Amino acid sequence: MRLISIKAAAFLAVSLGAMGLTSVSAKDEIQWGSISIDLGSSPFDPAFGIGGGDTMDQAIANAQGFCRKAGGNKCETVVSYQQCGGYAASAKSWGAGSGATNKAAEAAAMSKCNDSRCKIIVSDCN
Repeated sequence: MRLISIKAAAFLAVSLGAMGLTSVSAKDEIQWGSISIDLGSSPFDPAFGIGGGDTMDQAIANAQGFCRKAGGNKCETVVSYQQCGGYAASAKSWGAGSGATNKAAEAAAMSKCNDSRCKIIVSDCN
């Protein structure tokens, strides 16, 4: 289950469109993905950014930029991945993980969150 705020989803769609990343051909396939979260904001509706790139450093820089544009002040990269990544949080804990599928990445994030009240906040696959 993927939970993102409508504001964040709309921002992400507009931002990716402006960068030309909404239609990626197999030749131009993104190699790395990264999720950055404003860990200083609400655990269930944080500012976040999802970025992609040919290198992990590019993906991190893009995710950090999208997180700041979404209003984040304390954006931190929580996971970088070549397949799928996910982020889960509760009021007291958070976890991030990666995997070969969206389901596997979300399961890894949930297992690292260590709180029965954790929920998937965002997940993504390249």
